[in-house]
Amino acid sequence: MTANFNLRMFPVLAVALLAIAAMTPMLAQIAVDAGVSAHAAVRHGMDASLAQVCKGDGQQVFRFYNAASHRSGRVCLVDGVWAVVILDEAGREVTSFVKNKMKTFQQVLKYMRNAGYELVQ
Repeated sequence: MTANFNLRMFPVLAVALLAIAAMTPMLAQIAVDAGVSAHAAVRHGMDASLAQVCKGDGQQVFRFYNAASHRSGRVCLVDGVWAVVILDEAGREVTSFVKNKMKTFQQVLKYMRNAGYELVQ
């Protein structure tokens, strides 16, 4: 059995892919302007924006530190999901994301420890 691919659709798909590729830098810049790292915006999309709550003071934030990389991590519960923000030693965001499949703090703690982070608060 052969795949039925309509060659007339190829130009439409090509244009759509080119449009997405052209918009990606623009969307990343909007996210950077909003305080989200470019990596987080491109790799994690809207999840990166959701995790920004962990940077604020109004949320219960668990703080982590990685002695090998000198990076810090912030973890908080946002809208029922665990969010993570990683900062470099100067306090600039490296990445931010949510851990959708993790339901308990113990799961997040294990994840962070496996990544080299220790809980400091």
